[in-house]
Amino acid sequence: MYRLEAENRGVTEISSTTRSTKSLVDIDCLREAVYNALAHNDWLNGGVPSVYVYNDRIEIISYGGLPFGQTEENFFKGISKPRNEDFIRILRDLDFAERTGHGIPQITDKYGKKTFDITDSFILATLPYDSDVVSKLNQNEHPDEHPEFSNRTREEIIVELIKTNPYVTYDEIALKLGISVATVRRTFVSLRKKGLVANRINQHDKWTLKN
Repeated sequence: MYRLEAENRGVTEISSTTRSTKSLVDIDCLREAVYNALAHNDWLNGGVPSVYVYNDRIEIISYGGLPFGQTEENFFKGISKPRNEDFIRILRDLDFAERTGHGIPQITDKYGKKTFDITDSFILATLPYDSDVVSKLNQNEHPDEHPEFSNRTREEIIVELIKTNPYVTYDEIALKLGISVATVRRTFVSLRKKGLVANRINQHDKWTLKN
């Protein structure tokens, strides 16, 4: 899950009173889809559950279709009939899953029933990327598309922002560039390694650029 969460990039939006982060896909739905695939996969006769990350979606596939006695109607209602009871127990003991039956309804509430492709041999869950997040991430990855940032890299833009306001915060930079705070922090690590920005003693100090 840690690798998937890293792939599930996001952007931070800050207003005068709130701060929120939107990801490419809903993180709770992503976790539920993965845990359901693990718990309901036919490990004896099928393949290994797989996750595929594309440039517009994430796909999670489990093999074996619906367990014996389970129906699509009950599946979408969240009436659980796991194929692997022992595996479910392990997930619950690790606080990765609960026997509440809310996982599938949570996913369909967010993305609709069309998220799932159910056949006799596999169940495929497709989580499409949030188009607004994709747009903002693309703008950041291609700064030349910003008129005010034309032909400049993210590092060059941040250096310019520091020159304008040496006390600029990670959150303010993230909002300005339409990227996540985590991405801003990684960029500062790169700037420090290149000797372009000095370390601060604390977060209230101003940034100091090196020649």
